[in-house]
Amino acid sequence: MNTSGQTAEVTATPATTIAPSTAAGVSPVKLPLAVRKSVRDDWETKRPEFEAEISNLLDVQWTIPIDYATLYPFAEQVIAKENPGFASCLPQLFDAYFENMHNLTKHLIDRYIASTVENLQRYVEDYGDDGKAELNKVAYAHTVLIAPTSDSKVNYSGCDIVDGNLRNVFAQSSLGTNVLDATSDIAGAVNVAGAIGNTSALDFIARSNIRLVWDAKADELQSKFSDMLGCPVFSLTPNFERNATILQKFEKRHKKVADPSLREDWLSRIGEWTLGYFEGVKDTLVYKGFDTDTMLQEGFRDSVEKNEIELRVVEKLVKGSYNEIIIENGVLVIQTLPETWTSNIGDAAEDILMVL
Repeated sequence: MNTSGQTAEVTATPATTIAPSTAAGVSPVKLPLAVRKSVRDDWETKRPEFEAEISNLLDVQWTIPIDYATLYPFAEQVIAKENPGFASCLPQLFDAYFENMHNLTKHLIDRYIASTVENLQRYVEDYGDDGKAELNKVAYAHTVLIAPTSDSKVNYSGCDIVDGNLRNVFAQSSLGTNVLDATSDIAGAVNVAGAIGNTSALDFIARSNIRLVWDAKADELQSKFSDMLGCPVFSLTPNFERNATILQKFEKRHKKVADPSLREDWLSRIGEWTLGYFEGVKDTLVYKGFDTDTMLQEGFRDSVEKNEIELRVVEKLVKGSYNEIIIENGVLVIQTLPETWTSNIGDAAEDILMVL
């Protein structure tokens, strides 16, 4: 990984000779001469530029070894579908594909790869160096491919990471459909690939949300508690791994009985929701006058001796319905149930005066 702050200079792979496909499970296909010429003149001349752009963006050398001969039969299928009376003229119709504009390489391969570069740029903007490191780790072959998929979840196009390759994938009869959106969810592909062998309840997107939301704001929030309550040192304990494990188990149990009582984004936004619980306590303290009343501040310090607030997901509350606060061993504990996670976040500390 480049840590110097300077753009990495990466040499792209030289253009190669166009040859019949030898991809596993695919019968070798020799491309028509016109298509081979188009590939050579219009795509191979651009490929080094795309490879260098991706490599410099990700700080590691990446290549784009497109198997043109494997793609060609799928393009034939699409053309035959759209022109049912001209199956015998497929080679002639090939250049007419994509609204009769130029050729396969300019309006198929070129568009897939150009959009991949754009979506990689957005991915890096959103997830930074950690995102680059995770992508380079799970896509260890450092290659961008275009390939068919039998995944029923892909209606037209999408992306995945298979055998270390970042792939633009298309449904069997949808080559060239929704090309610009194929790699719109690179983070999702990284998340799925990274989950293989991961024993943590926190996946890549969850960890990113924690870093981008919780880590970015937790210190400031701790300072606000410290200043408001007159505590030189104050700590917030989010229990991300513990809480995520309990929520994950709850989700698995309820999926078996088709009861989606846990919202779908509970994990992807866990940093955001966790921050909300602590901010809710802060806002309640301000509302009840702790920021200006020295008696209340002293009462808080006497009861919450460790100057700490903790968030726990539990199977059963002591007396609340959605969430509650208790004091345990000198720590103010916010407790909530899996089934009410994210519900009434701002009300957790409503009974703070009674608890203290």
